[in-house]
Amino acid sequence: MIDRLVANGWVERRTQHDDRRVKRVYLTREAERVHQRIWRVAEATVEAALADLSAPESKQLMALLQRIKKTLVSAGDPSGSVAATSDRKHALRVTRRHNGSAPR
Repeated sequence: MIDRLVANGWVERRTQHDDRRVKRVYLTREAERVHQRIWRVAEATVEAALADLSAPESKQLMALLQRIKKTLVSAGDPSGSVAATSDRKHALRVTRRHNGSAPR
């Protein structure tokens, strides 16, 4: 799969400086731009979906969804993954926005 992403110009492999045996995968600039556009659409979609909820209802929903997600993630990846951590940070930003706090 990574080979296909590299071939299509979405990611690039880079050697780690302190251990040349390790290759890390990074999004290319074009992939970063696409990711940003997708992220904006996703955030707008979540905001629209939660528009009719009060701040406390939104907060409760996000808390419940996070509990469900934590259960599912721990079932598939006991160590917790970087993607799951990133998703949790996103959910916190959305929750803050709907609770009247300033987004980070």
